[in-house]
Amino acid sequence: MIEITSIQNAQVKQWKKLKTAKGRRQQSLYLVEGPHLLDEALKTGQKIEWIMTSQAEEVFSNFAQKYDEEVLNSYRWVHISEEIRKELSATVTDQNVFAVIEKSISQDFTVDAKSRFLVLDGIQDPGNMGTLLRSAVAFGFHQVFLSPDCVDIYNDKVLRSGQGAHYYLQFSTGDLETFYAKLKEEGVVVYTTALTKDSISSDQASYRSPLALVLGNEGKGVSKVSQTASDKNILIPMSTSIDSLNVGVAGSILLYQASLVK
Repeated sequence: MIEITSIQNAQVKQWKKLKTAKGRRQQSLYLVEGPHLLDEALKTGQKIEWIMTSQAEEVFSNFAQKYDEEVLNSYRWVHISEEIRKELSATVTDQNVFAVIEKSISQDFTVDAKSRFLVLDGIQDPGNMGTLLRSAVAFGFHQVFLSPDCVDIYNDKVLRSGQGAHYYLQFSTGDLETFYAKLKEEGVVVYTTALTKDSISSDQASYRSPLALVLGNEGKGVSKVSQTASDKNILIPMSTSIDSLNVGVAGSILLYQASLVK
């Protein structure tokens, strides 16, 4: 096991850069914190570059109760100092284990008769993003397309809110117009959450596969590109005492309703 004690160490400086979107983009890596996210990464076979902890024996022993020691030893473990741990941590509660993992997001995606896409068009709030990713996994939308102006899905707050949902989803990103053009070629029905004169109640939508459910920015809603590509505008029927829902909540309701149609 490697031991690093100084925050001036070159590798530590690279790890710290992963706390920024620019650093993650440059290295094509991201940093996770806590035993739960590491457990999910191990369980799903993510490409883990480093595992760092200031309590190496205890942490390794805990994971050895669930995973073969030979498997665990195939990763690079680093015993870090308390000073480094504090520099890397993004949480108030000490979770004492970190991992550096290879990003998994592509410009490519596939479409088939069973495809169910969650399209996130300008989602900016990390909590909303994490909630939507968890709901996508829960309700069978395993392909997620992200517009370029979305919050970074490897932001630490998104990762914590997602609680490991990242490892059960296929992520793609790119130009929205190009994305919708391919969906149209493949006969995918595009549902957008928008209030128009043609909007239908979300509980009346057919939700037959293949489909794409588009959720828009917290303040602006879906973009003009998404509105143009839309086949159906849907809205959630609500009491007149409130006019809108948080996008994380609204999206979760729609994903659930769509999951009822097999």
